Amino acid sequence: MSKKEKEIEVAENDIKINGEDAVSLTVGGIEIGTVIQQDTKFVATLSNGEIFKAKTRDEGIDTLLRDFHLHRG
Repeated sequence: MSKKEKEIEVAENDIKINGEDAVSLTVGGIEIGTVIQQDTKFVATLSNGEIFKAKTRDEGIDTLLRDFHLHRG
């Protein structure tokens, strides 16, 4: 039996964290994490506080989405 596909609304919101530009990622109105640039790298922070390093902003966003899909999706 196959699963029915769900439509999920994902939104990127530009925000400031401690004066630095960042992106807040929300799924269905619930924040799943943020991505902020630190020096030449990016840091993706999940809503539970877990931190991941990324080479690009897109890689940080992918990390947040992957975690959401695996653990909460």
